Amino acid sequence: MICRDRIEYIEDEAAVTRDYVLQNWRADVVALAAEDGDLLERVSYDPYGIPFGTHPTDITSGTTSGVTGYRMPNGVVDGSDYSVYLALYAATDWRADWDRDGDVDAADHTAYLADHGAASGSWGRGVLSNRENILGYAGYVHEPATGAAGGGHGTMYHVRHRVMHSGLGRWVQRDPAGYQSQATLYSYADANPVRFADESGLCANSTCGASSGDSRHVETGTSVPPTSPKPTPAPYTPTYPGAVCPNPERVELRCYPITGSIRNHCYIYTKCPGQLFGTACRGGPTWSGSGGDVLAAPCGDKTPPGTAIGPEGPLRTACAPFTRSHPDYGKPNESRIDLLPLTTDPAGLISCIQETFRRMDCCSSYHLLPPPGRNSNSAPGTALRRCGVQAEPPEGVEAPGFHENVDVCIAED
Repeated sequence: MICRDRIEYIEDEAAVTRDYVLQNWRADVVALAAEDGDLLERVSYDPYGIPFGTHPTDITSGTTSGVTGYRMPNGVVDGSDYSVYLALYAATDWRADWDRDGDVDAADHTAYLADHGAASGSWGRGVLSNRENILGYAGYVHEPATGAAGGGHGTMYHVRHRVMHSGLGRWVQRDPAGYQSQATLYSYADANPVRFADESGLCANSTCGASSGDSRHVETGTSVPPTSPKPTPAPYTPTYPGAVCPNPERVELRCYPITGSIRNHCYIYTKCPGQLFGTACRGGPTWSGSGGDVLAAPCGDKTPPGTAIGPEGPLRTACAPFTRSHPDYGKPNESRIDLLPLTTDPAGLISCIQETFRRMDCCSSYHLLPPPGRNSNSAPGTALRRCGVQAEPPEGVEAPGFHENVDVCIAED
């Protein structure tokens, strides 16, 4: 318990009374103490922050706390508290040492009676303080004007720039800063609350594993034991052409801001049954070691005669497992568009996307900002148009090159 603040009552310039605020590890105000160390009042909280204020002489309730006759506070100061104190005093229990001088004697009995007689005000659930203290749960500022909100079933707290109603367990207005960490209010469910939910509180069940209950957090790498043993999924290896993916779990167009730029990089993410991490199909330059390349190896004979290579080399495209080593893994502020509702043949869509990325590789020159040429955003845009899906990056997401078509240099089968 730590003393972190004090309250001053100034009756005149010569008389100043100070109460000291005591807080626990979470910054809850749990007690007020006088300058000489005497306890003036106590307060505890339920999980939602509703206070339960008590006077120090309140030591009775219906529940014994481990020692015969000594009970937890019930919010009422009456004769039963004095009866419990007398039992402690007769047994020379250390809790009867009211003046904290190290022994139990008549002075303690006198001090307890004085405090018991001086107890006044209302106590119990919904009461934070009887001594003008306005700091409560987690150190938040209590709003005295609202009193015990909801007839003793809640308390209003000012929390920086908004108000929390502890009785309802919710904010009474939105954060004026808005929602800075995610693109939409539905990011907790991977932007698709109709199909996914966050049952574990760690991540959407679409990214936690094959089903809810397995709380593996793919995005951050943290994990907790699953609620029940599950067999390890067999690794999924795409095969070309026409990789088979029956009943795909996810097909998404994803875009995230490029570091230091207002522009976004887009790619296509897919997840098939039994696939642990999913697959990401993306485009990028050839530069080896740049952090943005898909394949550093040269295109070789695959580049057909007459293909314009350009000053920055060919555009590389590929679909690869979406593990930590993938260039697009774990990017913040990512927006996602669910493509499954836009097709009647999800399995065919994945096969078409993977085959299109295979056919685009090394067939066009790479330019960061088109025109001329195409960039990494042109690959997912071309694949979606070629596979019959009418999808665009989210409104407000700047993704230059998305509408540039990439050459498919291998003849159709």
